[in-house]
Amino acid sequence: MKLLLQLGKLVPNIKSYLIFFIISLLLVGLINIPAPFLFASIIDNALPKHNQSLLVILVSGLLLVELLKNLLNLVNATLLANISEQLIATLRSKMFKHYVDLPFAYFLETPSGKMVNRLATETESVGDFFRKTLWAVPLPFITTIMGTTVMVFWNWKMAIFVLLSMPVTIIATKGLSKRLRNLRHDQRNQQESFQGAVTEAMDNIRVIKGFAREEIFNNELGQEAQKFADFNLHSHFLSSCLRSSTTVIQLAAKYIFIIFGAYLVIHKDITLGDFFAFKFFQEIIEPEINTLFEYFAELPMQTVSIKRAMQILEYNIESGLDKGQTLKHAKGDIKFENINLIYPDGTKALTDINFYIKAGETIAIIGPSGSGKSSIASLLLGIYKPTSGKIWINNYDLSTLELRSLRKHIGIIYQDAELFNRSVRDNLKLANTEASDTEIWQALEMASAMDFVKQLPMGLNSIIGNKGVKLSGGQKQRLTIARTILKNPDVLILDEATSALDSISEKAIQNAMQLISKNKTSIIIAHRLSTISHADKIIVLDKSKIVQIGNHQDLLKQDGLYKKLYSSQMDGFNE
Repeated sequence: MKLLLQLGKLVPNIKSYLIFFIISLLLVGLINIPAPFLFASIIDNALPKHNQSLLVILVSGLLLVELLKNLLNLVNATLLANISEQLIATLRSKMFKHYVDLPFAYFLETPSGKMVNRLATETESVGDFFRKTLWAVPLPFITTIMGTTVMVFWNWKMAIFVLLSMPVTIIATKGLSKRLRNLRHDQRNQQESFQGAVTEAMDNIRVIKGFAREEIFNNELGQEAQKFADFNLHSHFLSSCLRSSTTVIQLAAKYIFIIFGAYLVIHKDITLGDFFAFKFFQEIIEPEINTLFEYFAELPMQTVSIKRAMQILEYNIESGLDKGQTLKHAKGDIKFENINLIYPDGTKALTDINFYIKAGETIAIIGPSGSGKSSIASLLLGIYKPTSGKIWINNYDLSTLELRSLRKHIGIIYQDAELFNRSVRDNLKLANTEASDTEIWQALEMASAMDFVKQLPMGLNSIIGNKGVKLSGGQKQRLTIARTILKNPDVLILDEATSALDSISEKAIQNAMQLISKNKTSIIIAHRLSTISHADKIIVLDKSKIVQIGNHQDLLKQDGLYKKLYSSQMDGFNE
């Protein structure tokens, strides 16, 4: 009931739907009551007296009861479908919104297949639970209570035998239901593991093919699939045991009822019509009870799905995402003050980082892989929070700012081009939904991407595939650069942005970046030192610490890491 009430809050106008639904169920229960009496009258009156007119009237009454009952059931089914689909749509929307608001660390630790499974499969199970709960629980109780009340006043002994199977079934199936619930949880975990493995393999299919490792991944996925199949087999076995137990108990109760009823007829305690009337009541109540126990058999899987789906909504979103001071402009100074960053796994990313960037200044951050270059960009975007120290922007403490307003003023281009399976236009308009085609073409021209986009089959309307798979690495990167140009941010961050480009395109983009970065703060993270010689200031990192700061000429005069890196790159170029 707690889960049901929690889910019900997600459905708009749920009270109106439920009131109408309960009234309809009560009508179904009431309509069922006359049927046994009509059947009894056929046995005791119409047939012995050969009264054809009465027989036609009574049979017509039975047909009318069935017609009205099925009409109401159709209304109920439509109502439930409406409620459950609204629930699924609302829950998926709410979960997706929560997903994208979660801290970046969650996405580093959670396979995408697991997230997709919870968003798609688990929410569908939640809808099934809600629909089946409203259908399988109230109607059996309403039908049973109304039918039992009539039968008790009619003949309480027969009423006991009609309902004999219920307590016995509950006692017999309680243990199996608990085991099935635990198994469903393990089954869901294995399903997520399998889907995660498949998603990872599909995302990296070029690597698998490039290294001719299809057989290895086939074997690994085969093992995951077999584990999933084993869980399913065990689950089907327990479910079958649960259904078989219920069936056997109900059949036994049915035969006992026939024996006892026949005994009462023989001793003239009841008429033959009464016997068949009670039998009719049993035939009305038994399917509803079966539906109830089938629901109990499926309940373990559905409650697990609900808890797993709702568990996502319990994770804390990024702190400061929608709270804090609004940053209207980000053109001011940026200052890192005694910054330390330690990742959740204990890795030291940055140690005692101090530097200052003037408004409109271009700085470069270089260093060996793993020295902490990209961590600085992540801190400035608020993706990670410093373990200690403060970051200032426009004289605001970054920890006090609303993150959404901060990120609106910062444009970042990563080393790996991140594009969607949409058109060129839609990918670029993610940066500015109001951008016109003229502005889009201008951004493409500045990013040296206009020529190849014009050559695409449908130009701006061309679908570029998942992660831009239909484009070359350089083409993808130029689109991400054009997207950032279209955003026109106050602060530019280039995280190895030109590493995938040829030297001609790289030079063209550098010229474009210099053009659009006038009066803006620019941060360039790079390995190629030849691309950052124009920077006003160069920060050299090594082992998470700053080891040198200065411009290109000053750093070359020092016997430090910068000179060693520059010399090694120039030697390789000369060779």
